[in-house]
Amino acid sequence: MLGAEDLKAEKSKNYSLGLVFTPTKNLYVTLDAYQIDIDDRISLSSNINASSPAVRAYLVSKGITDTNFSTVRFFNNASNTRTRGVDLVANYQWQNLPYGELTTSLAYNFNRNKVTDVDKNPEILNALGVNLTRLDRREQYGLLAGSTPEHKFSLANDYKIGNFGINTNITRYGSFETYSNSGAASDQKFSAKWLLDLALTYQLNNWKFTVGGDNITNVYPDKDVYDINKPTGGSLQYSQFSPFGFNGAFYYGKINYKW
Repeated sequence: MLGAEDLKAEKSKNYSLGLVFTPTKNLYVTLDAYQIDIDDRISLSSNINASSPAVRAYLVSKGITDTNFSTVRFFNNASNTRTRGVDLVANYQWQNLPYGELTTSLAYNFNRNKVTDVDKNPEILNALGVNLTRLDRREQYGLLAGSTPEHKFSLANDYKIGNFGINTNITRYGSFETYSNSGAASDQKFSAKWLLDLALTYQLNNWKFTVGGDNITNVYPDKDVYDINKPTGGSLQYSQFSPFGFNGAFYYGKINYKW
């Protein structure tokens, strides 16, 4: 009805290639490349204007007499997508330090999504003179493609000296963009951000004491300029697509006991 069809199961094909390097006994490196093709992605259509006389008459002919609504939308197998990415991980065990043991880990991820095909509009909608977008602009360029960072980098150090331990983790999330159905003027690019986590531990027999903090530099995502300026419908100060939270720094302490 109005072009809505029985949904089909999404189908995916995955390809990957992995390499392992051990250039020295202290250095271990892995490199993985992948491609994921998904056909018949399920997503919401754009809003269909159901207030025109042609659409009302069509709905009545299908037995729907209560037409006290102005728009209709439905889930449909609208598009095909492709994801390509690379994961690089390196671990190094430092040797001959004057004190303690140090392990350094580096990780990098590149991940790109794009919509490769969008289905044509159902013929019935063309016959009724109704404009439908199988995928809204926000869906096509944002939710299915560009609303996540393409790049992520992290550098972690785990240092142990006697019963004490220090763990640091630096993470960089790349920039990303959100898209609006109202046009490019309401799109917004969110800048890359660096986060720092720190934890201190002390081991006493079977007890382990930890104090630490996540995002100790108190970094916040960029504010969603378009959303917070909406006159109606409520708003969120930060983008729902941010790769990290909007609570700022978080500090904690914990005690573990191992039997």
